[in-house]
Amino acid sequence: MFRCALVAIAGAAAVLAAAPISPAAVAQEAAPRRVEIVYEEPKEAAHRPIYEAVRAARVLEHFQRAMAPFRLPRTLTAKIAGCEGEVNASYENGAITVCYEYLGYVAEVARSRRRPAWLTEKGAMMGPTLDVFFHEAGHALFEYLRIPVLGREEDAADLISALSLLHLGREDAEQLIGGVAFMYLDEAGVSPRTLNWPRLRLMRAATYADEHSTPLQRKYNLLCLAYGFDARRFAAAVETGVLPKARAEQCELEYQQALYAFDKLLAPHLDRALAVETYGADNPAVKAR
Repeated sequence: MFRCALVAIAGAAAVLAAAPISPAAVAQEAAPRRVEIVYEEPKEAAHRPIYEAVRAARVLEHFQRAMAPFRLPRTLTAKIAGCEGEVNASYENGAITVCYEYLGYVAEVARSRRRPAWLTEKGAMMGPTLDVFFHEAGHALFEYLRIPVLGREEDAADLISALSLLHLGREDAEQLIGGVAFMYLDEAGVSPRTLNWPRLRLMRAATYADEHSTPLQRKYNLLCLAYGFDARRFAAAVETGVLPKARAEQCELEYQQALYAFDKLLAPHLDRALAVETYGADNPAVKAR
C-alpha cells in the first residue's frame, strides 16, 4: 500500500516484516479503539437505499463499539462499499469490506415469503448483516493477534461470529441467530418446511471443495452453538426438528469448547475495563477471564 523511495529502506522494512514478533512486543504495541469505519458513497443508484439504511441503523458504529475493547497492534478498517456486481464480503490488508451487493442479497432473503412467521424482517436482515462483519473480524483477529487456528479458518471465523451474536446481542439472540440460519437455508436452496424431507437436492460437487463448510453444515453448527448457549431459549430448534436431537445432545459441550478457546486465545487481548463497560460485567466473554 505504501511505497518507499529508497531501496535500502525498503529492504530493511522487508527484513523487519519477515522477522517473528514476540507476544510481548505485540502486547506492548497493542491498544484498544483501533477500528475505523467507512461508508463508501455508492456508485450504483440501486445501492443508494442500502447505503441510507445502514447509515440510519448505524451498522458500522455498532460494530466499531463491539470491537473497541480488543487491543490491536494497528488500525483495522471496516467499510461498506460497492464491489462491481460481486455478492461478497472479505478481509484483506487490514480492511473488512462488506459489499452493497451482499447486503442487497440479505435484504432480498429477509423479504422472502418463505420466511417463518416467528422471524421478523428486521431479524432476518440484522442477523446476517452483523454475522458477516463478525465473521470477517474473526479473520482479522487471527492475523492481527497471531492467533493459532487448528482446523479450517472459515469454521473458526464462524465460531467467532456465533459467539459474538450470542454474547453481544443477548436480548435479540433468537432473532439474530434465526436470521443467519434462514439465510443458510436460502443458500442451500431449501426452506424450513422442506428441510427434513427424506431427500434433499445435492449441490454441485465443487461446493464440497470450498474453504467454507456447506450452508446446511454452517446452519447446524450455528444452531448447535446457540442451543448449547441456552437450551431453554433455543428449545424450538430441537422441537421443530431444525436441529436434530442427536446433535443437540452434545451442543452444550460444543459451546463450552468454543468459550474455552475464546477465553484462552482472544480474551487476553481485551482491555478489561472497556470490555466490562461495553459488554457488561455479566457477559460470558468478560466472565470467562
